[in-house]
Amino acid sequence: MRIRARLYSSTKTKPIQIAVPTRCTLPPHEAGPRFPYAESILADAKTQPYIHDCMVILREGKSTYRFRVFFKRHCRLKKNRSFRPLQGITPICSDMFVMRIAAANTSSVVNMRDRDTILADYMIPR
Repeated sequence: MRIRARLYSSTKTKPIQIAVPTRCTLPPHEAGPRFPYAESILADAKTQPYIHDCMVILREGKSTYRFRVFFKRHCRLKKNRSFRPLQGITPICSDMFVMRIAAANTSSVVNMRDRDTILADYMIPR
């Protein structure tokens, strides 16, 4: 199954929606937690095989939104031009993508909705 995510590409200046392949630990006819194949989206495995990920929590009024951000960092990877690096922080190299985390299970991901893409663009400085 593929799940919608937001890609911040190192070759483009604007983010785009993508479908990320995922796997489930339960049989196909049962609903269960979904885990993304980040390796299928982030290339350059020879240069940097390790994929970093972090959880970002946004609070807006009474609502709480949880996202997981996947990226690579290596000096030989192409710098990401789709966002502005924060002052004092080494710029992120290679592609980066954001997925929404399920409310019930913080290790599972779910499809991004329209509001989630707006929040993801807010999270990533442009």
